[in-house]
Amino acid sequence: MSAEVSLRRRLVGGTMATTAIKAAGMGFAFAIGVVLARALGAEGLGAYAYAMAWVNLLALPAAAGLHTIVVRDVAAAHVRKQWGLTRGLLAWSSRAALGFSLALGAAAFGLATVLGGRTDPRVVATLWISLPLVPLAALTRLRQAALQGLRHPSAGEFPEYVVEPTVFLVLLGIAATLAFRLTAETAMVFNVAATFAAFLVGTRILLSLIPREVKEAEAKYQPRQWIAAALPLLAFFAMSALNQRIDIVLLQALRGSAPVGIYSVAFAGAELLSLVYLAAHTVVSPAISSLYAEGQLGRLQRMLTASSRWIFGLTLPAGLALIVLAQPLLRIFGPEFVAAVSPLAILCVGRLVNVATGWNLASLMMTGYQREAASLLAVMLALNVVVSAALISAWGINGAAAGSAIRMIVWNLLLSWQLRARTGLDSSILGLPVRPSTMMRA
Repeated sequence: MSAEVSLRRRLVGGTMATTAIKAAGMGFAFAIGVVLARALGAEGLGAYAYAMAWVNLLALPAAAGLHTIVVRDVAAAHVRKQWGLTRGLLAWSSRAALGFSLALGAAAFGLATVLGGRTDPRVVATLWISLPLVPLAALTRLRQAALQGLRHPSAGEFPEYVVEPTVFLVLLGIAATLAFRLTAETAMVFNVAATFAAFLVGTRILLSLIPREVKEAEAKYQPRQWIAAALPLLAFFAMSALNQRIDIVLLQALRGSAPVGIYSVAFAGAELLSLVYLAAHTVVSPAISSLYAEGQLGRLQRMLTASSRWIFGLTLPAGLALIVLAQPLLRIFGPEFVAAVSPLAILCVGRLVNVATGWNLASLMMTGYQREAASLLAVMLALNVVVSAALISAWGINGAAAGSAIRMIVWNLLLSWQLRARTGLDSSILGLPVRPSTMMRA
């Protein structure tokens, strides 16, 4: 069997396994979303969604950029058999991320209280109840990154996509059986409990899958090198997270909780289109790092093109179906959520463009060009804040969706240009060949 066929089988097999886990998780998430929407209404769901927007906003920077270092360096170390560095990186990154995420979460939640909760005590209470989710998210990302680098991506996804929602649904079922009145605050308590249960399961899985060579090796540390590599990533992920969640933050500040509740349902619906893309991402990222480290740019380009086309071919029909069937699907959440039809369609367009442009960001990160991506993002963030604020002020939830879609389209076009300029690679469905000069440098 050729190396290329072996790689293809590993990518397809890993993607299918991870997709199955993510599909199960999204099924659970849909059920949880319906229960919360019907129990809390648009305003209560808005308070819950606002808190979760801040948790998700902080989840990327809370890991201090170290999760990308872990994926890249663990995958490369696996090829080079540098077991001591792997052990040292896993231990050091966990300690660093825990301390940083706790400080970041407390500071950011103070700001979030001022921006969105000054007139609504329910928003403030729900927000602060969710604080433990920030360090849990940081440590979870590191564990998933380690398992990606060790080529066990589906094992990294299982706790969050299966265990966590299962526990959440069980708690909601117990509350319903006891005729307990569900509020945004109690829903968040259930979420924290379910997340902690998944975290414990995930930690056990990681410990069981770490290679024996890593466990027996003497830990080697390169903190200066890791910090130097992580700092631009920290800046990047902080800006990236704000870019992705600024619509909900501004919508809460400018329009209140009820529009946030309606918009959050549209946002969650559009996220379904990222199912296969995100599943493949956990498999493709370490493959990019390995092939680039080996200098196999031609093989890397073929892998990027084939995977992008395959995933877009699966996503496009789903996107069209979601747009056409939006109204009956949204009625399941309750009549007031039918107002999310238009924002859902707009957000779907942005997601389809994101999938069509492929692995531009992952490729830049895995090939060491994170600084270039960060400089682009700084410009993009400033533009996004101005455009989103203006569109939300004018058109409410439709403006929030338009701002999000515009941001996603422009961002991906800029990333694709930068990837081509720096590496000669094209990660999109166009599949442009690698530039010969770049191949000679490799």
